[in-house]
Amino acid sequence: MCEHRADGRYLAEHREGGKQPFLVHEDVYKAFINAMAKVEQPESFDDVLARAAKIYKHEIPIYQVRTLTRFWLSLGAIRHVD
Repeated sequence: MCEHRADGRYLAEHREGGKQPFLVHEDVYKAFINAMAKVEQPESFDDVLARAAKIYKHEIPIYQVRTLTRFWLSLGAIRHVD
């Protein structure tokens, strides 16, 4: 779900029980998309994460990466490679 807040747009993953959602700012989302777009063959997740952090110019919290991963897996946009 996309949420608009005072400081920008976020991908929001809401959890049961009314807990605060996991939020991923649009800039982090775009950095990770750009990092993944450069993947030409299967590579380690750590390499993609490092590339995304370089694009974003900040370390990306792992909970945000997990939120993005769950979202893209649910859409079938990415998959696990053995």
